[in-house]
Amino acid sequence: MRYAALIALLLAFTASAQINPWDNRQGATVPAYSIKAVILSDQYEFSLPMRALWIGVGGNLAVVTWAGERVTIVGVQDGTLLPLTVKQVLSTGTTASSVQAWY
Repeated sequence: MRYAALIALLLAFTASAQINPWDNRQGATVPAYSIKAVILSDQYEFSLPMRALWIGVGGNLAVVTWAGERVTIVGVQDGTLLPLTVKQVLSTGTTASSVQAWY
């Protein structure tokens, strides 16, 4: 009986911990723990929210925000770190490249 309760508790903790990997962190000054290259796509959606997007080569950046808003950010400069949480970085409308997701 004790094992069943322990397993249920672990499953509940694991499920809640996967919602947002940086819930416990405070502010935008906390360092990223992972960086992934972003593939521009009109279909792919991120499964986890990132802390920011790094734009290596500037241009326009078309995104769908985590709230579901479709936005094009015009004239992003080379080497810009944007504090955005997005579901998608769209290939249509994006001229920037070398985009990374910082988690």
